[in-house]
Amino acid sequence: MLNGRLFDCSTEERLSLGLLRSRIVPTPQLPHEVGAGPVTLIVENIATYDSLACELPPDGEVGRVVLGRGNDLGSVLTGLAAVPPCELRYFGDLDVEGLRIARRGAASAAVLGLPELRPAARLYALLVEHGHPQPAKARTIADLPALVAWLPESVRGSVGSTFAAGRRLAQEWVGRELLRTVDLAKV
Repeated sequence: MLNGRLFDCSTEERLSLGLLRSRIVPTPQLPHEVGAGPVTLIVENIATYDSLACELPPDGEVGRVVLGRGNDLGSVLTGLAAVPPCELRYFGDLDVEGLRIARRGAASAAVLGLPELRPAARLYALLVEHGHPQPAKARTIADLPALVAWLPESVRGSVGSTFAAGRRLAQEWVGRELLRTVDLAKV
């Protein structure tokens, strides 16, 4: 879109990243080191990865943040297996495919001999509390109980209801503005 008419930089009548108070986030090649915490936090999408990398405290439980890259989570986990982390947490979109990715990732982590890939309970709770559900592509979810069973018990009911209503929650609702207002010592 940046190269199209909507963002044409030759005129002030068009949009700009500055006007939108946004920026392009480059794809990270290495984990972002946060502190000495034992948790490696894998984040599905790049915008939320960047927000968490900027806002997580260095004295919290997260030691590093890794971009999960959606369906490439298996290759990300394979890379982590070279030097296994102490603990693994995952934060992704609350939609059918996002939870299927997380469940496949949990199975891959077990096969690779990594620690259990657990949900980032605090971040999912923030998403359920502050996110604005949007229409989802999938309407019928045959494996709904198995999908939500991977999540922390505290959000399963809300997520199940959101899915049953044909809605989803994008993890980007947990952005920098929200992250600055909450204690992030635990994720």
